[in-house]
Formats: sequence, C-alpha cells, structure tokens
Amino acid sequence: MNRIILSFDYEIYFDGSNRLDSLIQNTDEILKSAKKSNSKLVFFIDIYYLIKLEEYGLSSHFDKLRNQILEMIDKGHEIQYHLHPHWINAQYNKDKDLWKYDQLEYSFTDIIKIYGKTFAYDKFNKGVNKMKEWFAYKPMAYRAGGLSIDQNQGELLELLIENKFEYDSSVMPGLYLQGKFIHIDHRSAPKKAIWNVDDTFLSESKTSSIDSSIKEIPVMTINKFDIPLSDRIMTSLKYRAISAISAKDDSILANIGRPFDLEINQSTYPISITFDKSKLADILLLKYFTKTYFKKNANIMCILSHPKSFLNQSFEVFNNYLNWIDKNRNKYIFSGFSDILKSEK
Repeated sequence: MNRIILSFDYEIYFDGSNRLDSLIQNTDEILKSAKKSNSKLVFFIDIYYLIKLEEYGLSSHFDKLRNQILEMIDKGHEIQYHLHPHWINAQYNKDKDLWKYDQLEYSFTDIIKIYGKTFAYDKFNKGVNKMKEWFAYKPMAYRAGGLSIDQNQGELLELLIENKFEYDSSVMPGLYLQGKFIHIDHRSAPKKAIWNVDDTFLSESKTSSIDSSIKEIPVMTINKFDIPLSDRIMTSLKYRAISAISAKDDSILANIGRPFDLEINQSTYPISITFDKSKLADILLLKYFTKTYFKKNANIMCILSHPKSFLNQSFEVFNNYLNWIDKNRNKYIFSGFSDILKSEK
C-alpha cells in the first residue's frame, strides 16, 4: 500500500502580527474536509509561538490555538513537533500588538552558536514537555522551522534521540537557499522516500539497521526528468487551459505585513506537491505527480502545506484530492507517522 502523509505546518504569518484568522479559519475548513472523507492528517505545531503566548499572558490567542489542537487530536489526527527558533527570544510589544524577532536566530544551529548547547537543549526540551503538558501527547516526528536542516546538526540529532523521536521530516531533496542569515542545501539528499540517519540528516546511514533510532521521511519532491517529455507537454497544455477557464481573484489575506528579511540571494526550489496557494488547475498536477512519484517504487510520500496559505480555490483542490485518494483506496492510504512506525514493525 502506498502511504501518503498529509502534513501541515501549523503556524502564523511571520510578519510580526498576532493575527490568527487565516490559520484558525483555514484549519477549521481543512478539518471539516478531512472528516467528510475520513482522512487522517498530521499537524506540525509551531510550539514556541504557543509558549510565548503563555509567557506574555495572551490567553485569548493561546486558548483558540490550544482548543483547535485538542480538536485535531480528538478527531484522530496527529500532532508533531515544529520549532521556529526565532520565537524562543521573541519580544512582544503590547501597545503595537507586534512581535520582534532576530534573523540571526533562524535555525537551531544559530541558537547553539549564540547561546550555547545547554541553553538550546533546555529550550528544545521545554517545547517537548509543553506538548505533553498541554495536549497529553508525546511527539514522535520533528520538523525544523523553514526546513533549516543542514550538514552540521549533530546536536539536534542527539536531542531527537534523547527525546525518543522516531522520525525527522525536515529535508526537501533539491532545496537550496543561500542568504545573509540562512544556508540550506538539500541538493545532496538521497532521492528516497525514507532513510536511516546516523550523523547527518542529509545522507543515508551506512551502518544503521532498519531499527535505527531516527529515520528521515523527506518532503516529497519529484525530478521533472522522471516525467516523459510528451507527458510534460500534454500536462502543461491542460494546465494552462484549466487555468484560463477558472481564473479568479483569490487573495490569501489582505494587508499581510512583510516578514523579516532573510536576504536570500540564491535559491533553487524543487518540484513538489503542496496545497499552498493552489488554484483549480493544480489538481491536475497533484494527481499526476502522485502517480508518477509512486511509480519510482517509493511507498511513502510526505506532502507539506500550510493552512495559513490556503486560497479559496485551495479548498476545492484539497477536497478533490481527498476524494480522488478515497476512490483509489486500493492503491493509496493517508497515514500518520505512528502508522508508518507500526508498518515497519
């Protein structure tokens, strides 16, 4: 059976505002769609935003998020650990209702370099403990904020093992971002659906057995050269035709502020599947890429999306995809990380 992990990074816009509307409302719609099709979802919770809300006594915001996360669990979905380190030392201006964070604290490696290993470990562990306290939930999968995993994250791997995590899902093979405050290079990552991790997330263990402490389930990417040229041409023509017919004004959220600038000057984004900002024509690609990906003999595919980035049309695409998978349940099934773990044992 081909397993699809529908994962969502549950986080607000990083424009400094406290606005939850797009996150809460869009997640509500996503949960309704999942209930109709009996689909299982995975939400990576940006835990340090909730910690900061609690620290500053912003109970209204905190309660809205906590109640929705409890609803996720109650409906049978998974929650997992998501960490954007810039939240750790974020400062809140009550008068302006704005957050201020530092670009130098974008990745977990940055936190270790600036504040030391003990400080970084304590903060990471606090996030794990808060998930247990607030949700009675022990996470087994981790995703780095902004996919900020690099070759020098042995300390993070050590932390995941200490906290008995089973999986990381922070690698997007082919991704490359270079800037003043960020360096992410996943171009050397294996083109596999899952691999064992020894000392780096970006290469497959040469010694570990299938019972390795940590396994990497990367975000799905596909090489365009895996798709026959004739198929690429036909799919492109169909996509353009559907786009022309279904064109709409479909903004995400009015007056989104500018998030902090990482000053990225070089970037390579691989072909992937996401519902972020998707339009009606994208269902064509979602179905085609799903079939193509699994033809490569992979049996696990992890899709990454963000509720905050859904357009009106994105919900139609999402519903269509859920229904398509349901009709093809003899080939595909939506899974959580716990299901993957059970299937391996």
